[in-house]
Formats: sequence, structure tokens, C-alpha cells
Amino acid sequence: MDFFLKRIPAFSRALGEWESDEDSETEKCLNEELACVGSEDKPVVLSHVFHNLTVKNVLIGIGPLQTAFVTCAYQLSNENMIAVISYRVPGFGSTQKTIPTQVRLHYHPTASGGTVCVLIPASKQIPHANQKKLVQLIMDSILNSSSGSRGDILATILCTEPICQFQSRTPPDSPSFVRILTTQNLEKPKDDLQCAHLEQPNIISGLAAEFLTWNKLHSVPASLYVLFYTTLDNPNYAWHSAKEIFRIVSKIKALSTVLASPCSNWDNLNDTALKDSCIMYICGDKPSKMDQMYT
Repeated sequence: MDFFLKRIPAFSRALGEWESDEDSETEKCLNEELACVGSEDKPVVLSHVFHNLTVKNVLIGIGPLQTAFVTCAYQLSNENMIAVISYRVPGFGSTQKTIPTQVRLHYHPTASGGTVCVLIPASKQIPHANQKKLVQLIMDSILNSSSGSRGDILATILCTEPICQFQSRTPPDSPSFVRILTTQNLEKPKDDLQCAHLEQPNIISGLAAEFLTWNKLHSVPASLYVLFYTTLDNPNYAWHSAKEIFRIVSKIKALSTVLASPCSNWDNLNDTALKDSCIMYICGDKPSKMDQMYT
């Protein structure tokens, strides 16, 4: 072990000498400031957007499945969209070094006294510097604009993981199930029998972990619901599987009392691109399986 440790610094320096102008350009793109525009497609300061809004809950949907669920369940549209944040992520597995992506923020005034919905459709959670910047921008803007105390705001984070990532000696028999993590100042609802705590040694990373960590460090009560799902090889059944997943998430006690749309309305998702993303996500992000997926 000592043999390798003594050679790591020199090896790292050697790698540094091979850094290309292309890599520097990629890093420059990732370090750019996050661009934010309002509902009128004009640049805005995000904290000013929340200044006149009453925010009691922050609901964060990460990945195409959770984004589609929140969009349908809370009947979100361009009419209640308050801001769009644009930034770039590393383009691993793509012909581009960086890929532009967006996060949409919606406001639902009647859900739990005022709910901000954060929609992050990106399916691949590749660690990068913009993750922390994005979380800080959103949560700092909400918290600093709120007239109440930090304990008055409740954050709910929804994310998904393939079931092959779940580690347990006694895994559930269900093809899809939910596990929960909470900050220390928020207990798991006793009557929420569907959700058990996430067992060790399972680890959550990416934006879901960033949001939960931010809330913990800033004493904001938060719960993270992780949906473990079974991937499919046949895209013909993928959308049906997605709707079954939506039904599972809709049974979460923290969400069921404020859902604006019944489960029978999942087919009313008008965003074809988002529906395609859900199908690709369930099929393992394999675009070649997109043919005849709605039959």
C-alpha cells in the first residue's frame, strides 16, 4: 500500500500535464453562473421571485419519473411556472463535453398553504460542481425570502433508483417500493406504513443527497423518498409500469392529502418528451428501444 501511496502525487501531476484546452473549456462552461428567467422569459433574481409568495412546502422531483408524477399530480403548467434555471452538466457518454439542461419551478398556492415544486428531469445524476450551486441557489432564495422561521418550511424530496442498486438481506417481494430518509428534526410519519427507513449500506448520491444535506445543515425539516423500481426490456409495457409507479408514490402519506389529480389522470400528461424520458428511464436509457413504445 505504501508503494502505491508514494506514487499517487507524481502520477497525479503527470495527469495534470496532459490537461487539454478542451478540458479547460469544459470546466469553464461548468463554472458559469446559473441563468434564471421568470415566467415572462426575462432574466430575474430568484430571491425576488419568492418575495411575495407564501411558501410552506418545497416539493422536489428528481428524474423523469418523479418530474412526471409531480407535473400530473399537482396539475402543473406554464400558467403556474414562476422560474426556469438553466445550467450545464457533464456530457459523459455523449458527443458533447457539456449538455444544457433546465430546472423548472412552479408555485401551487392552495397545496398545503403554498407549495413550490422543483422539477429536475435529468435522469443521469453525474456529480459535478453545478449540483451544489443549483441547490444553494434554490433553497437560499426560498429561505431568505420566507417571512417565517426555518422550521415553518417542510422539504420533500422524491428520487428514483433501479432496484439492482438496493442492498438488503431481505429485499421486498414487490417490483417497486419506497424507502425514506429524514433529517434529525423530522420523524417518519407513524401512520405511513408503506415507507420503511432506508437500510444500510444503501447510499444516495447526486442532487437528492445535496438537497437533503442542505436542509439538514440549515435546520430545515426534510424527508427524502427513494423509489426503487424494476427496469424493463420491453418498452411496450414501460408507460404502464410508469403509471403503476405513480400509484405507489401517490400513496405516500406526506403527498396523498394534497394531490390535485387522481391516479386515473396519469394518461393526461401532455408533455410527450417527458413521457418518452420516463419510458427510456424504465428501459435503462436505451434509445434503441423506443420503437412502438405506445402500442
